[in-house]
Amino acid sequence: MFRKLLSNLPFNPSLIHQLTFYSKRMKKESSIRRMGAIFIVLAMFIQFAAVLSPAQPSVASSSNDVIPGGFSSRQQAVNWCNGNAEIRGIYARYGITCAAIGSASVVTRNTHDYGNQMYSLGRLPYGKAGEHPVYANGKKYYARLVSSWGRYNFRALEGKTTANKTFLIMFDCGNPISIGKLPPIEQPKKPDIATTKTVSNAAPLKGQTFTYTITVKNNGPGAATGAGVRDEAPSGVDFVSVSGGLGSPRVTARLLTTGTKFNLAVGQSTTYKVVARLTVDGPLRLDNTACAVASNGDTNGNNNCGTAIILVRPVCPLPGKSNLPLGDPNCNTPGLKIEKTTSNHKLKVGDTFTYQLKVTNTGDVDLSKVLVRDVAPGHLEFTEAKEPGASDFTAVNDKTDYVSKQFSLAKGKSITIELKARVISGTKDPINNEACALGYTAGGGVAGGCDKEEITVEACGLPGKENLPPDSEECRPCADSEDENDTSVCIELSKQAANETQNISDANGTTAHAGDTITYTLRAKNTGSVEVKTFAIEENIGDILDYADVTDAHGGTLDKATNIIKWPAGSIAGGVTMEQKLTVKVKDPIPQTTKSSSNPGTYDLTMTNVYGNKVDIKLPGNVVKTTEQVTTTLPNTGPGTSLLIGFVVTTVIAYFFARSRLMVTELAIAREEYSGGF
Repeated sequence: MFRKLLSNLPFNPSLIHQLTFYSKRMKKESSIRRMGAIFIVLAMFIQFAAVLSPAQPSVASSSNDVIPGGFSSRQQAVNWCNGNAEIRGIYARYGITCAAIGSASVVTRNTHDYGNQMYSLGRLPYGKAGEHPVYANGKKYYARLVSSWGRYNFRALEGKTTANKTFLIMFDCGNPISIGKLPPIEQPKKPDIATTKTVSNAAPLKGQTFTYTITVKNNGPGAATGAGVRDEAPSGVDFVSVSGGLGSPRVTARLLTTGTKFNLAVGQSTTYKVVARLTVDGPLRLDNTACAVASNGDTNGNNNCGTAIILVRPVCPLPGKSNLPLGDPNCNTPGLKIEKTTSNHKLKVGDTFTYQLKVTNTGDVDLSKVLVRDVAPGHLEFTEAKEPGASDFTAVNDKTDYVSKQFSLAKGKSITIELKARVISGTKDPINNEACALGYTAGGGVAGGCDKEEITVEACGLPGKENLPPDSEECRPCADSEDENDTSVCIELSKQAANETQNISDANGTTAHAGDTITYTLRAKNTGSVEVKTFAIEENIGDILDYADVTDAHGGTLDKATNIIKWPAGSIAGGVTMEQKLTVKVKDPIPQTTKSSSNPGTYDLTMTNVYGNKVDIKLPGNVVKTTEQVTTTLPNTGPGTSLLIGFVVTTVIAYFFARSRLMVTELAIAREEYSGGF
């Protein structure tokens, strides 16, 4: 084509030297373009190599990894599962067996797959989106949304749990992934040990034997372990023998105990029969209380004890009738009967109700002096009484021990006393209240009788809130508690860091330097009203140990295998704050280790620590670390984009190179024709 264009132009043979000059220039241009094409081809080969053998991520191990450094094959993951009890326990918490790992598929997933509901488990807290604690092997781990690390693809093993739910295990770190949050582990249920005690003869005479029956029952919801029974005889009663019951019971005159601990399933009960002898004369009231406890706690401590009451009757004073009680028909003819009733048997704390005490002279002689006595049990108090013959109520003199005014009662006649009582505290056991009447004849004859009435009361079991029903919103240790026993949610965690070297009281968000001393203060405040027992402050300081060493644990103990530091447990009263300190020193020089691909939060020149709130302390980096951080902000073109650009550039250069060669060839032919070959 060049030659055709040239033939149409007027040409002067004297210009042949210019034609020669342009021919040489075009040859040089052809050489330069040839070199460019060679370099482009070399770049294409490099891009093909990047595609065939892509760069591998960092294999640095992170403290957050379940399997340190991850694994490279399915069999290696199975070996970790079979050979490490802790890792096997973590996977078991997810319902993942070693066999399920061995049959899992190798897949590539994106962090936003499964509707962005993938939660991965790690050893460290980072304050990421959706982060929450997960307990396994008696330890605390942390699960958070996989997408909280960013949007990217990752390789994983995918299979089915024992509950036929999908699980994934990440190649880079061995961290398990669940679809949605794991359900909480049901905490062990505690028992409710209830002890009741009855007596075969509630009004024995001196020298008589009678039998106490002690029944210990587990009302659930959990089984009772390590249970035992103890019963001390009151003064005036001697224990003679014991039979029945679990725990190899043994008895002395003053004490009943179980020789060994025993267990009770839910709903199971055990009964002890204790034969006792009365050694004193009446009138006298003797209370005998037996208690049972279990070593694994109790949901209700108010019913662990049961009490049986005996009212020792005085013996008949008549000669030869000391074997009869005073008032016996064979001892005297007077007779007196008391009947105690109430119309309200189901009450709440604070309720006021009325007892009716009906006294009847059942003898054949008038009683010139009659008194009624009623001793209030611990959960009640008397407020007012309508005395015999009175039309109005008047305040009682003693709220715990009511004694009526003296009155007379003709034979065959009855009189009713009304006694108002108020519930001052609650109990799950029935409340039995007994009233007794005693009458005297003009000739010295005596008659008497007793009767009792039973009521039930519901009340809050929290100290200081016994006046509330158990279902009251105020019957909670704190606002977030689900019931009166839920105290763990009342603990509010917080943390503060101080840079002692730079004299910075709040070092959060500041930059520390090599050799700086940092003191962390960890606080646990009981925001509730009930004491939290055996609470221990502990946290994972793995991210801190990347850049600092512990110089003073202030009484804490560091587990180097898990990087968890723990202080001795203690009790926290309501409104009180428990505080622990940890002092570390920044390493000199500061480590410049590159980030781990399995955990971008490690070796990121930031000491991150979470205990209630998040504390970040930055660290200076060298040129390498700065470059590492900057590269994360550059656009990620990838080898595919480079290949496309290289192909386009190569095509363009090759076109111009070929065109140059063609023009050089045609120019040489034209020069040869016009110069005659010279």
